[in-house]
Amino acid sequence: MKWICTATLVVALSCQTKAQDVDSTVSVIKGDLIIGAEIEGELEAVNAIDISFPNIRWIWDSKISFLAAEGEEYKKGDKLAKFDDKELKKKLDDITARRDTVIARIKKQKLESQIQRRDNSLSVKNAEATLKKASLKANQPAEDTASNLLRQLKIDEEIAKTTLSNIKEKNRFQILKAKQALSIQERNLERYLKEITEITENIESMTVLAPDDGTLLYKKNWRGEKISVGGRVWRGMAVVELVSVDKLKAKAQVAEIEISKVAVDQKVSFRVESHPDIEIEGNIEKVSENVRRKDPEKPLKVIDLELSVVLPKKTKLRPGMSLRGRAESTRLKDVLLIPTSAVSEKDGQILVTLKTKNGPQNKTIQIGPQDNQWIQVISGLTKGDVIYKKGAI
Repeated sequence: MKWICTATLVVALSCQTKAQDVDSTVSVIKGDLIIGAEIEGELEAVNAIDISFPNIRWIWDSKISFLAAEGEEYKKGDKLAKFDDKELKKKLDDITARRDTVIARIKKQKLESQIQRRDNSLSVKNAEATLKKASLKANQPAEDTASNLLRQLKIDEEIAKTTLSNIKEKNRFQILKAKQALSIQERNLERYLKEITEITENIESMTVLAPDDGTLLYKKNWRGEKISVGGRVWRGMAVVELVSVDKLKAKAQVAEIEISKVAVDQKVSFRVESHPDIEIEGNIEKVSENVRRKDPEKPLKVIDLELSVVLPKKTKLRPGMSLRGRAESTRLKDVLLIPTSAVSEKDGQILVTLKTKNGPQNKTIQIGPQDNQWIQVISGLTKGDVIYKKGAI
């Protein structure tokens, strides 16, 4: 039993030593060393449809209540996003109630107008009958009527004429007033009906459907954060985009001090975070003429680049993936390479610590060009040699 425990301890120590050894050593490899300006940025779609929060006059902003999964492919008509429409529905209920009130008023006014026209018609008929009677009396032969009585009958006739004229004028004014009141209510009804149609369409627009086939990507807000369910959006704000991943481009930046190392049509190579083992190639399509700060809180100044991208086969890439690489001034092909973390300098000599059967051994080497990660070895090492990282011994 004691032997088994000892053996187990030896194996455990051996595994631990090997793990530490792997972590502290690197192998000399052969590969391509790219000399040029360091770039970083992200992939973009060549063909993309931005989908924004709708421009609705009733509301300024809203919250996202639903988002379809990012990075998935969707067909035309699929539901992509939905915004909170409670405020719009409340507005619709209010306008609908106003419409119903106006409809009731119009119905009442029309009924009152019918009654008024009937009463006015009776008033006119009565006044006409009074006038006719007065005219018959006033137009009797003079020899049959005393002069004083005749004058009185003529006066009664004029009064009847005036009364009839006044009644007709009053009726005309009442009809005109009723028409104007009815016209106001009908205009209100027309306005409310249009608003109801508009709000109903607005509510429908709060549910975003895919205008075409494509892959869904979330946009970023003003803080640089991707939108999410519960997040607030406002008029015209781009929320998601529907893209085709068959053709991609890239936007990148290069430090201002390295601007002399980049030019249009220059080859670039880079890797993305999700596929660090795959080198992607492209070309510089455009170099911005403007210098800007990379970040409002950092003084580093950069120049923007637009890149074309050659998509690798059988590798799924999508817009928004961050990239890092180089604009190539020179490419040294198939050279010996070691990490910069394994090299030290002493008395003008470049040293590495070589792992040998007899233990660590310092060795002087001759190096060539380097980038931020790799150094070319001209002499002193061969492919497959194992060296220790600086500070590992």
